[in-house]
Amino acid sequence: MEHESGAPAPAARLTAKQLQQRVQDVTADRNQLLAIFASMREGVIAVDQQERILHINEAAADLLGIAAADSIGLSLAGVTRLRPFYEAMLKTLQSSTPVTMEAPFGLHGRELTIEITTRPLHVGGGAQFGAMAVLYDVSELRRLEAVRRDFLANVSHELKTPLTAIHGLVETLIDEPDMDRATQGRFLLKVQSQTVRLTNLITDILALSRLESQPDSLRQELIDLRDPVAESVQALAPMADAREVSVNIQVPDTPVPVAGDREALRQVVDNLLDNAIKYTPAGGRVDLRLVLDAPDAQLDVEDTGIGIEPHFQSRIFERFYRVDRARSRELGGTGLGLSIVRHTVMAMGGQVAVQSMRGRGSVFQVRLPLAPPAGSPPKA
Repeated sequence: MEHESGAPAPAARLTAKQLQQRVQDVTADRNQLLAIFASMREGVIAVDQQERILHINEAAADLLGIAAADSIGLSLAGVTRLRPFYEAMLKTLQSSTPVTMEAPFGLHGRELTIEITTRPLHVGGGAQFGAMAVLYDVSELRRLEAVRRDFLANVSHELKTPLTAIHGLVETLIDEPDMDRATQGRFLLKVQSQTVRLTNLITDILALSRLESQPDSLRQELIDLRDPVAESVQALAPMADAREVSVNIQVPDTPVPVAGDREALRQVVDNLLDNAIKYTPAGGRVDLRLVLDAPDAQLDVEDTGIGIEPHFQSRIFERFYRVDRARSRELGGTGLGLSIVRHTVMAMGGQVAVQSMRGRGSVFQVRLPLAPPAGSPPKA
């Protein structure tokens, strides 16, 4: 019904306004939902009952190796190479059964592990009109879980070895009360040696755990890097003399200022110098060089030792990784020293690298940012 002027009735105008508002609200909700899906790290994909793609966000497209904009309306079977994912979606479409699973998937030369969760999609009346899936890349999580399992297994093994030795030695001493004093002395020295090894191992485990869980816990104070270098050389000089290895040190005449933790830096130099001396045969030499190479301080520890084959070099900074396990244990190594070096240097904003050749020695290089001169304005 219209007024005499031909204008719409007030009720019709109100209905049109309400309809327009509802369309705007629905459009706003849809855009908001699409924005949420687009910003998710998880991949989200929805298909209809004919397996045609209704929606896919960029995260899902990246995981499946397809283009999101070109995939709408295409058949799911035609765009995905991840067979377990397709089968999970098909099961949900055919039987309304939710699926949760993990599947390996190779993408761009990388082996990924994808967690797949599918759910049926229903209209208001309850009829199923499709299915949706959430894809999540759990590769890093599974890698960290594997690292944790390996770490616990290695710790258990490394702790068990000295404890078993101590138990056997003490048991023998108890069972043979008439053992002569010279033999008792040898047994007690072995107990002491294993106790020292156990103490060093626990100390290194605690240090590494602190570095990994609280990298910001290291003190930040102005240090002349020449000081921990000199202290380390002096402390390890007796061992170098005993092994007939000459240690040569080259440091600048002027201070080498860095911002860091003095004790942690001392441990870095100790570990590198200790390894260099231990793995250098009698008559060899170790050169320790500290240079200013702005904007960094560079510390090189070079030896004429047994060296490291190239295929081992990428792994020597891993926890408990040893190129020669028997020799490392014989020399008293815990297998954690180089891992502590790497974590400490990285926590101070630096880098560590190695160059080596089997039978030709090794060069371990640490680079740390130089501290700005006193009074300099802070970096932007």
